[in-house]
This record gives sequence, C-alpha cells and structure tokens, in this order.
Amino acid sequence: MKQYFIIGGDGKEYGPVSESEVFEWIKEGRANGDTRIKETEAEKWSLIRNLEQFNLSTLPSNNPEDIPALPNASEAAQQNPFNGPDNYSPQKNYEARYFNVSPAAAWLCGGRWNAGNMYRGFEVYKNNIGEVSLLFSILLAILLLVVVISVLAQIMALVVSAVIAAIPVVGIILNIILWIVLPILFFSLFAPLTPGPLLFLIRLIRNEPARMEDIIAGYTRNGIQCVLAFLVQNVIYHIFVFLGCLLIILATGWPFIKLLIEAAKAGTGSPPTGIPELGITFFAGNIIGLLIIVIPTTYLAISWAYSMVLIVDRKMNFWPAMELSRKTITKHWFRIFLFFIEIGCLAFLGIVTCGLGLFVTIPLAMTMLAASYVHIFDEQVYERGAQR
Repeated sequence: MKQYFIIGGDGKEYGPVSESEVFEWIKEGRANGDTRIKETEAEKWSLIRNLEQFNLSTLPSNNPEDIPALPNASEAAQQNPFNGPDNYSPQKNYEARYFNVSPAAAWLCGGRWNAGNMYRGFEVYKNNIGEVSLLFSILLAILLLVVVISVLAQIMALVVSAVIAAIPVVGIILNIILWIVLPILFFSLFAPLTPGPLLFLIRLIRNEPARMEDIIAGYTRNGIQCVLAFLVQNVIYHIFVFLGCLLIILATGWPFIKLLIEAAKAGTGSPPTGIPELGITFFAGNIIGLLIIVIPTTYLAISWAYSMVLIVDRKMNFWPAMELSRKTITKHWFRIFLFFIEIGCLAFLGIVTCGLGLFVTIPLAMTMLAASYVHIFDEQVYERGAQR
C-alpha cells in the first residue's frame, strides 16, 4: 500500500499516511486540492489535485494557509508565530529567526548556514537541557554496555583466531573472515542505536512531543532497514579501502620485486644489488592509493550522514534513504562537511575540562546536527517543492 507525506497549513511535514488517511483529512477540511503531497520514496512534491488516485481536479483552489494544522501537530507548533500566514515559507521562517547573525559569527562558523543551524541547536538545547541531558545519560549507559559486549567479543575472537591460525592455508582465510567480515556483521546489530537519539532531538526542534523510548526507535520503527544500510555502506567503504591498499602494496613492493628479478638474472655468486631505489612508481602508487581510500569514503560518509535518520524518521527503505541523503547533501557538500568538522570540534571541546565538559558539548553538538537535518529535509526540501 502506498504511503504519503503531506505539508500541512502550518508548513510542517506529516506522515507517512495511507490514501485512506489522506481522504479522511480532506473530508475533515485539513487538506485540499492545493495541499502538497508526495509518496514516501519520491523526491518531488505534487498537489493533491494533480494525483489521479485522489481525483480532486474539480476542487476549488484554496490557499495553503487556509488549511488547519493536522491532527498530530503539537500545540506548541500550532501556536508558533513563525507558522502564521504572513510567514508561510519554512525557509523564510528559519532565515528570519536564525540567520540574523553578526558577520563575525558567520565568519567564525564558516557561513550563515552553519551559524544558523548551530544557533538553532543551541536554543533548543538551552530550552530543553533537562531532557537532552537525560537522553545523553541513557545513551552513555547504552554505549558503555555496547563497549563491554564488544570487548568480550574481541577476547573470544582472539582465542578463536589463535586456534584456527594453526590450520594451514584455511586458517588464513578464516582469520580474514574473523577480523573483517564478522566485525561488520557484529556492529550492524548496533546500527539502529544511531538514529534514535537524533530522532528524539528532531522532535524537540519540530516542537513535537519527544519520548525517551525514541532512543530505541531505530529498532522499533525500521530496524532491519538500518542494519541493511549499515552493511551496504560498510561493504562499499571496504571496497575502496581494499583497492587503495592493494595499489599501495603493489607500489611499495614493486621495487623489491624488481630487485629479486635482477638478482635472479645475475645468477648465483653475484654480489647483492643493494637497497632498491624508490622511483616514481612508489610515490605515485602510494599517493593515488591513499586518494582512492580517502576521497570516496569521505564523500560518501558525509553524503550518507543523514540516511539512518531518514530511514527511521520517514520509514524509508535503506537504498532510497541513502540516495535521498546523498543527492541532497551533494548540492552543498563542502558547506556541510565544514559544519560536521565544526560540531565535531565542539563535541570534543569538553575534553579540556577533564572530560566533564563532554556531558555538555556532545549533546549540544547532537542537537545542532538534528537542527541541520530539520532544515535540510523538512524546510529546504519543502521550499524547493513549493517552487516547482
């Protein structure tokens, strides 16, 4: 059954909902022919009147501002002055409230976009510091449990590795599987832990009710798709790492291979040819191999940064979520890359206070990341759809 997202009269995105639920909202006057709608995995927004399955082409044209807020809009969201008819565009609301920063702040943060998201995240953190601190405490306890499980698993792996290493040839293959394949499968089980805390913060930023059970939303809402996304992404990362390392090994080993070939040609009894010269092949191969590892993995890691949250927030399948994240981020990749560096530095800034500051800086950085998600995928995407 098809599922849809629609834009309510308050400028917020609602869904996913079924066709019958959309019809029910139309019947209640909460949506009309000019309401913007799209299928869950689509990129472009349409008008309800333009979709044949709703057959609303005969409806009179109404302004989107005339549509009441949808049932699951929180009271705070409906009373938000930035959602009024005179400020209908979410993008304009965002700029009016958060982009009005000083040139010095914009310069320090690498631009008004970065500064706006950081300031918005700071405001939400400040206004919900108790809930965010509790979230981080629970998350920290879960992470400590994961670390303990991981250490125990590694101890077991060392014992198994020592046993199978004694098996000729097959032991090498089994050890490769043990230390490369199994860790990916092991950590994929914890992949759904990633988007849950961010979903909690995203709800706060949207002025929606946030619940502590959102921490495990990655498991309860779309866990299998989160695991598949983690596995696919890591397989692709490892392909580039393997190709880069292979080129580095070949480039590094080639001078020694040449030395052995020359020694074989010279025959026995000939003096050693000495240490091989490291020529252009060595340096070019190492540089190109390093670039093969760094450039694609860095690009994809930033481009897919929001894919897990999309899977849980919008209940998307893993590949459409990865593609939506990648296509959206690619348009502003360097700006978002800089933003990630900034919030990463902020997260680790708490180390200078003997680590105690991490209880403030990490939750603050996570809230800023959640603010950027809302801006990119709720407000900017809607604005582009409205312009179509």
